[in-house]
Amino acid sequence: MSSDLEAKGVHAWFGKHHALSDVSLTFNAGSVTALIGPSGCGKSTFIRCLNRMHELTANTKVIGTVLLDDKNIYDKKLNVSAVFLYFLRYNRLRANRRFNNV
Repeated sequence: MSSDLEAKGVHAWFGKHHALSDVSLTFNAGSVTALIGPSGCGKSTFIRCLNRMHELTANTKVIGTVLLDDKNIYDKKLNVSAVFLYFLRYNRLRANRRFNNV
């Protein structure tokens, strides 16, 4: 089942710093989207708002609407969970020692 993700009028604050101001964007289902801009323009903050990671940081606030399947992900009645991945880095030094005689 594919669905669109739509952000409407998203504002984000870190304390008194207004980091995002009235951002609205629609992501079509099945599409790949790149957010491009200079350092500090709010790309990562916007993505953190889309996946609700922004609210894990102390003294932050988000207003606006983020719709997935026409449901606001910030609705208090909506049960949201997350899955975190942990990537292990491959130890190149070990591999070099193992195949040193090749």
